[in-house]
Amino acid sequence: MKYEIWVDNGVADEFESASHSLNDVLDEYCQEAGYSDHAAACETLGFTDDSPFNIRAIESYEPGICDACNGSGEGMHDGTTCSTCKGRGEA
Repeated sequence: MKYEIWVDNGVADEFESASHSLNDVLDEYCQEAGYSDHAAACETLGFTDDSPFNIRAIESYEPGICDACNGSGEGMHDGTTCSTCKGRGEA
């Protein structure tokens, strides 16, 4: 299954995994980035309370224009990305 994974205020990466546990998928994603697992990545990056990683499964992705940003990918304030589409401009 494919997943979208992004760090707060970042652009989403597509990641493919056979695992059905979101925690396991995050562990695999962080291992590919050179960390031993998701917890080690958070610790190394200085996040001790909450993880900066967001994840969602891509069920059947058919792109359309994001209603929140009208396809621009821009957030409400200068220099930010749309919180709905994560800067992709697609719904």
